[in-house]
Amino acid sequence: MFGLIQKHKKLGIALIALASASFLFWMFSVSDIKQMFGSSPCVAEVGGSCITLREYRFELLKYARFLDNPSFVPVVKQLVLNSLVTREALSKKAEELGLLVSDQELLEVIKNNPNFQKDGKFSLELYKETLQRLNLTPEEYEEIVRKSLMAQKVLKLIDKGVYVLPEEVELQKKYAATLFSGKLYIVKPKDVKLNYEPKEEELRKFYAENKDKYKEPEKKVFYVWKTNRKEEAHNIYKALKRGKSEEGFTEYHVPNKELPDEVKDIAKNLKPGEFKLLKKKDTYYIVFLKEVIPERIKPYEEVKEEVKKAYLEKLRSEKLKEYAERIKEKILKGEKVDVKPIRFEEHDLERLSRVVLIPTEDRDKLVFGKEKVFGPYRVLNGESVLVIEKRKEKKLKPEELEKIKKEVRNTKLRDLEGMYVDKLIKAYGVKVNKDLIQ
Repeated sequence: MFGLIQKHKKLGIALIALASASFLFWMFSVSDIKQMFGSSPCVAEVGGSCITLREYRFELLKYARFLDNPSFVPVVKQLVLNSLVTREALSKKAEELGLLVSDQELLEVIKNNPNFQKDGKFSLELYKETLQRLNLTPEEYEEIVRKSLMAQKVLKLIDKGVYVLPEEVELQKKYAATLFSGKLYIVKPKDVKLNYEPKEEELRKFYAENKDKYKEPEKKVFYVWKTNRKEEAHNIYKALKRGKSEEGFTEYHVPNKELPDEVKDIAKNLKPGEFKLLKKKDTYYIVFLKEVIPERIKPYEEVKEEVKKAYLEKLRSEKLKEYAERIKEKILKGEKVDVKPIRFEEHDLERLSRVVLIPTEDRDKLVFGKEKVFGPYRVLNGESVLVIEKRKEKKLKPEELEKIKKEVRNTKLRDLEGMYVDKLIKAYGVKVNKDLIQ
């Protein structure tokens, strides 16, 4: 009923809900912050309201520890953008509804922020020092806080309108209370033999269908010189200006944990052939972007062995499932099977699901149906057939019933919030400047 919303909408709302308690996660270098401010075009527009590049970079810094892993970068960027679009849409709606944030409310949030407290009390001096160190004006900071609080006010309105029907609770009670006893027949890869040498055309076809799995991301090649001698640093810099490359560099593919954040920031903004000199404490760094190797699909000849291994794994998996299907058919016919089952007694659905990957559409059949044989279902490193011999209902404790009611309400609330945000975004319209978030 309420499972219609994309996960990223819920994540955006979750971030908004946490916002009042977590405005300052600023454990970053001053240069990180300074880079965010200044001229700041729109990363996205929500109903004509601008989400600036400054806001986007500021939000992105909260996830800096994940950005060292290139595979996380696209996910984090999308999460941050979704969060900001959600906040902008909700705060815009709050303004239309007259759900404004008073100066007193704003003051209370700031005073209660531990980042601005000394000996348990708000310190105006610490507040000013912190913002100054971050190159952030009070007006800029307060605007971030105000928008988040306005967004929360809209979410609170939705929260007040959520109610749970008895039928919804009864349904979840049935899921929690039903206990299953029976057998689990598990077949593993070692149970099937695959003596097959794939043909060249098969492998090429499989490669063509799965090219994205053999994608190599864009790679930047940096040369970094590090020295404590000013004269040496300037000599390297002058040589680069003359188009010569001095020895003694270390090659990096930034980001790299060995390098200071300031060096990584410079490296990210360089263009091929560009270089910069940076001094950090008593150390000089010369950063030179040697080349950018574009994203590419690895050619078939380069990954042939990987393709062959993956293809054979696919065939083995299919054969394993076919074997499990034959076991299921034999059980349904009452015939003897050559796999020894594992018995289980009075397991609830949650416990069964820790072992067996039960599809959502089969859960109702398990709980409310009379069928006894299910599968094949994936298990860790194999396939399985589930045989239910007995179903019974346990009596739930009062605290278990309360937990179920709370979970039903929370699920309903999250889905309603997601649907509402989805509706707002469609109504306002969102324009994204993709060039700024690459």
